Amino acid sequence: MSKMEFKHKKNFSFEERQQQSQEILSKYRGRIPVICEMEPNAKFEVEIEKTKYLCPSDMCISQLSFLIRSKLKLTQEVSIYLLINGKTTIGGDETIQQLYQTFKDNDGFLYIAYSSEIIWG
Repeated sequence: MSKMEFKHKKNFSFEERQQQSQEILSKYRGRIPVICEMEPNAKFEVEIEKTKYLCPSDMCISQLSFLIRSKLKLTQEVSIYLLINGKTTIGGDETIQQLYQTFKDNDGFLYIAYSSEIIWG
């Protein structure tokens, strides 16, 4: 899978994104700035409108997945998987802080893409 191009990166310069993340990190201690966008090949009928999140550092990725599922109003037959930087699959028990420490972008945001997968059975 090729690296995904996030709209947030296209819409804001590196300096603007870096300033945004630094303001968030200094103003909201214990929160991680996350950008969450739909992977281009995902087969969802709609995208979530909000793409910027302030996640508690101890939040598990499964909780973020649940939040996205609820915003997309998905049925039980459709599962969702999350990708760091649009390419690395992540498990549900990792915390946002753990992922941030390993995968944060140079601009200070953690970029997560969501995509679809049909569960048969």
